[in-house]
Amino acid sequence: FEASVGGGVPIIRTLREALAGDRQRAVYGIVNGTCNSILTTMTENGVEFSAALADAQAKGLAEANPATDVEGHDSAHKLCLLVTLAFGVMVKPAQIYTEGITQITQADIEYARELGYAIKLLAIGKDDDGGIEARVHPTMIPDRHMLAGVGGAFNAIYIHGDALGATMYSGLGAGEMPSATAVMADILEIARHRLAEGSARTHAFGFPIRLMKGASVKPMDDVVCEYYLRFTAQDKPGVLGAIASVLGRYGLSIASVIQKDRGKARTVPVIMRTHDAPERSLKRALAEIRKKKIVQSAPAFIRIEEKL
Repeated sequence: FEASVGGGVPIIRTLREALAGDRQRAVYGIVNGTCNSILTTMTENGVEFSAALADAQAKGLAEANPATDVEGHDSAHKLCLLVTLAFGVMVKPAQIYTEGITQITQADIEYARELGYAIKLLAIGKDDDGGIEARVHPTMIPDRHMLAGVGGAFNAIYIHGDALGATMYSGLGAGEMPSATAVMADILEIARHRLAEGSARTHAFGFPIRLMKGASVKPMDDVVCEYYLRFTAQDKPGVLGAIASVLGRYGLSIASVIQKDRGKARTVPVIMRTHDAPERSLKRALAEIRKKKIVQSAPAFIRIEEKL
């Protein structure tokens, strides 16, 4: 069981025992080594997703069919356990918004760096006084944050508690020996219970599952984030203003803009970072921008977690 989230990283016992006396408010996990390795290769080598995936497969870090990893499902399954251990409620994979890394481009990596961010696939759980956020998606985080420096196949779980504050637990998330240490820890726990009580019976989550309540998971449309937006726009006057006008009508204010290659091509990339807004408002604004044909192709967006 200990190996089921962070491989060799002892996060199960940490949440179940060491942090049991605190109230956890948020959990942010880099819990899929394949995705983290791919994003690290894209960032460090300047290659696109397909080349980074092929490199990961050649190194044995990605399966021949990597869909479960790169589409975020593996991370979502692990987030179910993290939410239960951190907040004491049961959540099912179907309740977790899940988005993978297949649409991340080298352009997104470069613009993120210019804006001061790194892109990571995060499993995010938050407890807002009983309203649970549970979501997996590519996320821009400040490049100065500890999670931004977790590279390659390493995993990391960053936790916010009311009393303890922020702590992070990092190490190898897969591999024979890291996983073996976690398996042996489970065996030793069972053996100790047998010696102490004459029984191997233990509660994996620290108390009986039948006592747990189902989680009330916040709809993704109600989640509030900052956003990175990437548009492919015609290189002509008024386009930037038209985009900003639509965003403004839906309550999205612009924090910064990057516009490059003016005068060099018929279409140019327009990059915007917004302030906090509900995702419902963002989706409605992007749908209107696309409908009015202000931009050449479907806008891309990545959620930003500025204050982890």
